[in-house]
Amino acid sequence: LDAVMGAIRSNSPAQAAWLINDFNSESVPAIRAWMIRGVADVAPRQGLSLFEQGLKDQSPWVRLAAVDSLGKMGTPQAVSDLAGVLSQEMNPGVRQSAAYWLGKIGGALAVAALGQSLTADSNPNVRVQAAQALLAAGTPQARRALAAGENDADERVRQIAHGR
Repeated sequence: LDAVMGAIRSNSPAQAAWLINDFNSESVPAIRAWMIRGVADVAPRQGLSLFEQGLKDQSPWVRLAAVDSLGKMGTPQAVSDLAGVLSQEMNPGVRQSAAYWLGKIGGALAVAALGQSLTADSNPNVRVQAAQALLAAGTPQARRALAAGENDADERVRQIAHGR
C-alpha cells in the first residue's frame, strides 16, 4: 500500500502506468481499489480500460472504485459503462453509486438508465438515488421517468417523485 500511495502522491503519469500494469498482480482488493482511485486522480484518460476491468472484479470495493472513477470522467463511454452497472451489478451500494454518477453526468442515456432503475431495482436506496437524480435532471424525459415513482413502495421515492 505504501508503494501505491507513493505513486499516487507523485502525480506522475509514469506512476499511473505502473499502477495499471501491476493491477492484475495485486491480490489484496483494498489495494486494487486504491490503484484504480490513484489512476483516476493522476491520469484518468489513461485508465479507462483499467476502470472497465475493475467493474468485473470480484470485490465490491474494487467495483465501487471503478464506478467512482468512471463517474468522475463523465465521458459518453463512462455513461454507457455506468448504465450497464446499474442494470447488472449485484451489490446495491455499487448500483447506488452508479445512479449518483449518472445523475451528475446527465444526458438521455443516463436518464433512461435511471428511469429503468427506478421501476425495476429491488433496493429502495438505489431507487431513492435514481429518483433524486431524475428530479435534479429536470428534463421532460426525466420528469416522465420520475412519474413512475409516484406509486413506489418506498415513501421516500414517492415523496421525491412528487417533488418533495
